[in-house]
Order: sequence, then C-alpha cells, then structure tokens
Amino acid sequence: MSPAGGPTDTVAFGPVRVSRLIVGHNPVCGNSHVSEATDADMRAYFTPENTVAMYRRAAIARAGKPVLAFKILAASRKCATQDDVRAAYRFAYAHIRPTDAVAVGFFPRDLDQVHLGVEYAREACGGTAR
Repeated sequence: MSPAGGPTDTVAFGPVRVSRLIVGHNPVCGNSHVSEATDADMRAYFTPENTVAMYRRAAIARAGKPVLAFKILAASRKCATQDDVRAAYRFAYAHIRPTDAVAVGFFPRDLDQVHLGVEYAREACGGTAR
C-alpha cells in the first residue's frame, strides 16, 4: 500500500503545516554519523554554492509553497565580522521569494544579535534599519 499524497504535500506539525519531505542539514555541516572520512567528503562537497543549489532545487520542488531558509550564517562560518553577517543576510534574502522566511539562531550574550539581526534583515529587504 502506498502512502497518500506526494512528498511536497503538507502535514500538520503542531500548529503549523510542513512539507512531507524536509531537507536535512547534517550533511551540509559534515555530520555523516558514518566516519571522519565521510564527514570530510561532505564538508568538501558542500561549498556555499553547492549548498545554495541544493536548497534552491528543494524549494523549486515545493512548487510555490513557502520555504523556510535555515543556516544562513553557515553554523557561524559566516560570522567572522559583522560585515560578513550583514552580507549573509543580504545573500539569503536575495535568494528567497517574498513568501519565504529566514530562521536565524542568536546567542546574544556578548552582542545584541537580535537587534543586529533585525537591522540586517530590514536592510536586506530594502527597508530602513531602526
């Protein structure tokens, strides 16, 4: 018996609906759970360009449904400077549709990352930072 619905149909997940096919991120981070060699292969393969291409293909497969963009700061690899962080926000918002959203994790112990994140998102979307 085959399951009803396709992989891009949605299912209830708590109060929201999500795709039946969710693209995982462990491979992008080089976490294979297989071996250190496979981890290294994954890290070598998943350049920023290959990562974006994979997620873009997954978004296209969604056929117009909203997409949530994760890991725009590449697990802190794009956080060396605030200019790098700002550029990552610009890149993310330039490559998603107006109906899509970005999810960012903050660790505001030493820097008001929430305020900066809102500022960078506003700038990326063409608004005035406040």
